[in-house]
Amino acid sequence: MDLLAIGLLLLFIAWQLIALRSDVRFQQQITTVFYSIQSLEKDVHGTGEESIHLRKKIPLPLAISPGMEFAGIANNQLTLVERVVFDAEGRALHLKPGLAPLAELEEIKKWYQSRGWQSDI
Repeated sequence: MDLLAIGLLLLFIAWQLIALRSDVRFQQQITTVFYSIQSLEKDVHGTGEESIHLRKKIPLPLAISPGMEFAGIANNQLTLVERVVFDAEGRALHLKPGLAPLAELEEIKKWYQSRGWQSDI
């Protein structure tokens, strides 16, 4: 009898987890994420000598605001959300630009493109 009760309890917990997971999926919205990486080397004006700009459509939770941090979007590091924009195409999320040595920018761009990111001009 105890085994039956434990089995029913585990079945109920599994059912609740599946329901929670589908509810979380329902609360997501396809978002275009923009991420830039600037070179560490600066020009006379203090901006990076070169930069790459990337974008990707990602399903993200509905409640996103500037100042939040995401892990796993940009190279599995915590990345700050700088601004959220709503326009005719939907929601866009702009992440805080990253920094990298100038010599590594092309390799970084290839790495992101191999994971579904597109170059954004």
